[in-house]
Amino acid sequence: MSTSDPKDEAARQRCAETIGAPEPEAGAAATRKVTVVPVTPRGNPRPDYTVVEMDRSAEIYGSACTTPPGALVPDIVSCPPNVAGAAMCWIKPEHPRELLCGSPWSKTLYHHTTLDAWDITLEGLVRAAERSGETAPTAETKPWALELADGTRCQRRHGGAAPTLPGQLSDAYGCGKRGIVVEGPGTPLLDTRSPLWTVRLFDPLTPASPGEPSEDIGELLESESVAVAYYAGRPDPLR
Repeated sequence: MSTSDPKDEAARQRCAETIGAPEPEAGAAATRKVTVVPVTPRGNPRPDYTVVEMDRSAEIYGSACTTPPGALVPDIVSCPPNVAGAAMCWIKPEHPRELLCGSPWSKTLYHHTTLDAWDITLEGLVRAAERSGETAPTAETKPWALELADGTRCQRRHGGAAPTLPGQLSDAYGCGKRGIVVEGPGTPLLDTRSPLWTVRLFDPLTPASPGEPSEDIGELLESESVAVAYYAGRPDPLR
């Protein structure tokens, strides 16, 4: 998409493509906010994406789908069960029981059909999205995923066992071997006071063996810079 209106920055940002975007520059002065848009205005997969058909063992429950953090419109949803890989899904507006689910770093979409044949939840979310329009990411919008300055990728945690954390901290994003992004009183999820956002990581302690418990639960690390914050969006509607 292109636009000649210099005031239409939000529209340009909504059309930003995550997959294939250049690597963040070393020492970048600001966090990049990138919106993943893998579908066309009609809700079909873009031609540069591969679609995998999911079988009945991976079906999901449309009546329990909700709009997750990082989704910029109501009809981008997260659906249980988590093991089905439906943490971020785009509803097909003309067929609300059908969803295309994906990751911010992959050009593969997984096609699910919900189990709820007569449920109206997803259709209602489509209608809500038509009324609300799309908004550009802001500092108050929690991202779908993060990429740290060293290239570490952090995905939003969706259930599952969490390590013991100190104080009143809670887990927000899993960053593989780098640890977990945490938040709590005095520790905001994202420190956005400067253009280059930061997060705090907690490095859980791995016991030497189950028979050797330790009172040490891990270490709260120094602030880490966020190179890229990812969001899930849609292209401008057809006019």
